[in-house]
Parts: sequence; C-alpha cells; structure tokens
Amino acid sequence: MPTANSYSKYAMRGVLAGLMTGVAVCVIFFLLFPTIEGIITSLLREQLLRQLPPDKVEEVLKNAESTINLILTIAPVIQIIQYLILGAIFGVLQGFYSLRFGLSDVKSAIASGITYVVILHVLPLIIVALALREVFEVLVSGGEYLVYMTVLVPGTLFTTSLVLVSLGGGSFSKFVEAEPRQT
Repeated sequence: MPTANSYSKYAMRGVLAGLMTGVAVCVIFFLLFPTIEGIITSLLREQLLRQLPPDKVEEVLKNAESTINLILTIAPVIQIIQYLILGAIFGVLQGFYSLRFGLSDVKSAIASGITYVVILHVLPLIIVALALREVFEVLVSGGEYLVYMTVLVPGTLFTTSLVLVSLGGGSFSKFVEAEPRQT
C-alpha cells in the first residue's frame, strides 16, 4: 500500500523538475519577449475593435500599455511559481503511475509528461482553435515557431527534467529522499 511518504518523494521530484522547467521557460520568455508583447497587443486590439469605435481603440491600448508592461515584468517569477506547483502535482501523478501501475520511474515520468502536455497544452490549443478561431489566428500570426515554443518546449523540458531527476542518483536522490531534521 503506497504511503504519504512515498508520494512526497515523487512530489519533491516534480518540484525539482518544475524548478528546472520554470527557469528554462523564463529564459525562453526573455528571448521571445518582443514577440509576446506584440501578440498581446494584437489580441487586445482585435478584441477592442469588436467592442469599441476605431478612434477609441488606440486610446485604450495606450492606457493599457503600462499594465501590459507590468504583467510582462512579473511574468517570469509567476512562471517559476506556476511550474513549481505543477511540478508537485505531476510529480504526485508520476508516483501514482509508478506505485499503482508498477511502472518504472522513467516510464512513469514519461507518462506524467505526456499527461502534462495533453492536458495543459494540446487540449487548450485545440479548444482555442475551434472556439476562438480569430484568437488562434493571431497566435499563429506571431509565427508557428511561437506555438511550438509555447506548446512543445515546456512539456518536453518538464518531461526531460522529471526523467533526469528520477534517474539521477547522487545529489538529486540525496535531496529528494532526505529525512526531515529533528529539532
């Protein structure tokens, strides 16, 4: 019977994988920053044109510029926190796959990564493409590489990180499997 302690080991692996993924995604974010800013402005303009007269759209965009810049400034920190939380959740899922179905650590890490990509990246993209075609077209107008960078890269990084943490003996296993200090 799996214990809470066995799941906490997997959660910690997920947190480490999430941290590595969050840092890598932040680097990608900074590389794509101008493109992301342009896409956000395009999406906002597209939505405003449907609701406001054209002469008001530029005024609203100018007022929203400082808010957009603030959001983009704090986005990297938020992304790291998000990946830490998602890492813990999908680390526990890895534990479930491993303990419940008897999968090896590597196979359960890959299964968790595939689940991550499908639930958090592929399905939302399909829903946006079907339900909000114009929003999807604006996303793709930034270049198809941007869609791949936002869909495939984080999932691949997370899966790879989770596999590495699961495989890695040495410092990873010492950190993940360390007993709490008694005070």
